[in-house]
Amino acid sequence: MQRFDFLVRSREVEGKELKALQAKAQARPADYQSENQKAALRVLQELTGQDAAPNPAAWQRVLGVAKADE
Repeated sequence: MQRFDFLVRSREVEGKELKALQAKAQARPADYQSENQKAALRVLQELTGQDAAPNPAAWQRVLGVAKADE
């Protein structure tokens, strides 16, 4: 048997680091997708055989899934 232990730490971002991250986010184009988002979209397309815009609302409509807040 193999055991995997993980430690997760959370912290608040502030000051110069926060401003740098905000500037980086604002510099991205509106349709920016991270590599993780692209991979998730490919998986959804392959598993369902369907295509939708790369956002949760579009996939919820395609899959007939109700939104969590409804």
